[in-house]
Amino acid sequence: MVPAGPPHRQGQWPVLLTIKKQTTIIPHSFVIHAPEAGIDVDVPLRTEPTNVEFTPTRPGTYVFYCDEHGLFGAHRAKGMTGVLEVVR
Repeated sequence: MVPAGPPHRQGQWPVLLTIKKQTTIIPHSFVIHAPEAGIDVDVPLRTEPTNVEFTPTRPGTYVFYCDEHGLFGAHRAKGMTGVLEVVR
């Protein structure tokens, strides 16, 4: 997915991610579910950039992943994952 970036500070600013997939017919998605931290995103990825915005309310490490499945199995199981770190 994407390389790890610097941690984000809890409740300080919204997180604004601009995400897209490479040109391909294979579907991909960006999912991060952490409702306890004010984060609940599930969007399909397109070749055009999509903006996703949320403001984390609790510190923690939250996993994001691709929730699609293809002929060779789940994308998440194939390593299409990453982490968002939120600090105080």
